[in-house]
Amino acid sequence: MLKLGTTGDAVDCWQRALGQPATGLFSLTTDAATRAFQEAHGLTPDGIVGPKSWAAASGLAIVTGEAMATTAPRDKEIHYVIVHHSDTKTRGGMVRALNAPGRTASTHYSVDKDGSIHCHADPLELVTWHCPGANLHGIGVDVIHKHGEAFTEAQTAATGRLLRWLCKVHGLPAVALEGRQPVGKGQLGAQAWGVAGHGQLRATLCPDGFPIAAALNAG
Repeated sequence: MLKLGTTGDAVDCWQRALGQPATGLFSLTTDAATRAFQEAHGLTPDGIVGPKSWAAASGLAIVTGEAMATTAPRDKEIHYVIVHHSDTKTRGGMVRALNAPGRTASTHYSVDKDGSIHCHADPLELVTWHCPGANLHGIGVDVIHKHGEAFTEAQTAATGRLLRWLCKVHGLPAVALEGRQPVGKGQLGAQAWGVAGHGQLRATLCPDGFPIAAALNAG
């Protein structure tokens, strides 16, 4: 919950969602803009930002997904979003694989074949372990997809909308990074802010040809 006087990165994100400068302080100006936004969207104009206000701002019907077993507290700024494919036929299969005993792997979001979006870990609060070199400053997005299959139009469009929203609220350029990205000291450099595929950082086929640039630029 955000309200007058709250500070922190979440306030920055909400201010960007409203189109305001990100100051990190929920000021009187932000309070007034929040109340106006809530009234315009049929919400109680109380200046308190909860799930309904976030949902209205995003325009995305993001569902709370199954929790990830392995996460860590977020203490670094978010600089990039990394796109993966789950290499499973279902979201349940992805969750079982990531949460398997003895495995250290997790993700923030998944996008199912029907275009539904699930949040498995809040990226503002938690680090997930989705790609070495891109964990501490990154957000992981898994597209539910078995290697070799085609991505559905619904999930490609939904993934694009999710990526644009994440870039907007976290102050990232909504651009698909090109080529192999430089990795130094375990993290991407500042020159690599934006959206990348897992395979651009690691020697892997993931995300199996997912059209990141086209998804970002669609609609």
